[in-house]
Amino acid sequence: MGSRSKAISSTAYWLQMGVSTQTESDGSINRFKARLVAKGFHQQEGLDFFETFSPVVKQTTIRVLLSLAITYKWHITQLDIKNVFLHGELREEVYMSQPLGFINPAYPEYVCRLKRSLYGLKQSPRARGSPSVSHDHTPGYSVHSESGMPISAVPTDVHWAAVKRIFRYIKGTISHGLVFCPTDSFDIHAFSDADWAGNPDDRRSTTGYSVFLGGNLVSWSSRKQPTVSRSSAEAEYRALASTMSEISWLLQLMQEVHVRISQAPMVWCDNISATFIAANPVFHARTKHIELDYYFVRERIAKGALQVKYIPTMDQVSDIFTKGLSRTSHSRLSVKLSVSPRPLSLRGNVNGRELPMIADQDRSLPRQAR
Repeated sequence: MGSRSKAISSTAYWLQMGVSTQTESDGSINRFKARLVAKGFHQQEGLDFFETFSPVVKQTTIRVLLSLAITYKWHITQLDIKNVFLHGELREEVYMSQPLGFINPAYPEYVCRLKRSLYGLKQSPRARGSPSVSHDHTPGYSVHSESGMPISAVPTDVHWAAVKRIFRYIKGTISHGLVFCPTDSFDIHAFSDADWAGNPDDRRSTTGYSVFLGGNLVSWSSRKQPTVSRSSAEAEYRALASTMSEISWLLQLMQEVHVRISQAPMVWCDNISATFIAANPVFHARTKHIELDYYFVRERIAKGALQVKYIPTMDQVSDIFTKGLSRTSHSRLSVKLSVSPRPLSLRGNVNGRELPMIADQDRSLPRQAR
């Protein structure tokens, strides 16, 4: 403990006790939980803390390692670190008031100096140190009316119906998950697509791509492009550059884990103009405004580190990431992405009955990508 005068010269934080009840699946009470939380909203950047960034593992890395583990039949162990925030060592000098019920009667005016992080402190995520915990990012949804106005602006019955449709989709696909299977090779192939000027608010395009390691889907993206594209070819080429950036990172990861890629990655694009621009270095008038993306892709094609080929729109797997599709098309592409509605089990069986590793649907990729 330190004196009150010393604490004021640094920083002293008041605490609050959070109490919750943990229940079983049948609603019965399992235990009562209490958590000591610092009121970190009083902290000032540059005075009470300096850095809050906490490095976390990329989800693509986990999927790549799972694909390798299944192929090489490695033993997989799941690790969970309890109370990870309480194990980080603090570099800053932080004091807290004595918790209620634990106040020293001989020194009620004293405060405690924290040696390790506490829930509520802004530097706690970074202070947790070497144990890295991966966080799942819940996707956000943006729903627009036919006029393009966001729901939050003027909500109506039409918006409410759209929200209910989203919830029905989530409820109907809550058991869906990726199916990983042993693969004969670890060659990389990807599908790149763009929805040109599809956003009704600012007419920006949407980039979508999916990257496969062998036959397993390890990375995908659906993201609005930062600038307005003046043609569909420009939008598709920007999507191609984003796909190539992800592939470059994946190649570096494979090199670090000492896995050899036998041939140059293949990218499938359903826009003929974009494929011609990627292969032809003389389209200056059509590529001047996308010069950086142009040279980024062209450099890798010239070195033989990347191949870009055309694929019909019907076989474009990444079409699911760029626009709304019919139920039939959505279901067909979901199967191509190895998304299975079959419940998954880490035990490998339910009630003594073995579950097949692969769903019954045809999850093969389009003929051109085989």
